[in-house]
Amino acid sequence: MSFEVGSIIRNEMQQSPSDECCPRLPSILSSGGKRLPRHALRYWRMVAASVFSVLIISIWIIWMVWLQQYISFGVVSAITAALTAVGLLDVVCLSLWRWRHYSYTVSPQWVYITEGRFLRRTLTIPVTKIISVKLIRGPLLKGNHLTKLILTSLLTVESVGPVDEVEALKIHDDIISTHIISETTE
Repeated sequence: MSFEVGSIIRNEMQQSPSDECCPRLPSILSSGGKRLPRHALRYWRMVAASVFSVLIISIWIIWMVWLQQYISFGVVSAITAALTAVGLLDVVCLSLWRWRHYSYTVSPQWVYITEGRFLRRTLTIPVTKIISVKLIRGPLLKGNHLTKLILTSLLTVESVGPVDEVEALKIHDDIISTHIISETTE
């Protein structure tokens, strides 16, 4: 009996008239429709390089000021070498990997974000549940002509991007216009 109910529900879902007005979401294992621009990779590499540089410099300063009498120069040099290797791996390989496996789709009904290859993370946010859209353009983002979108929904705060400035403004306007249309029809 449960098989019959399941097949009836499946048939009703396939024949629903809402398919004409609402495009289907991509499957969970597929990637989104749009990729990040190439200069987003440059931005991620700049951020990673600056984080590791500050970390290494602060380790040396802390060692010279407080820990010089307790920890030898060789130990601090080994820690610095290990952090440099991890930093180079992040800047060269992991940023490229992250860039290749990040995609998003924005439709009038949904915002769909996927990231990761082995640990795939998919996020689907109904546009009607988005409370606010924030555009962020810091100095590194502005220098690369990028903008990060922060989407605040009822339960989560998620970011899209960094994407091109023009694309970010288009996504922002699409989400806002969807809210205006849904408010006037209610």
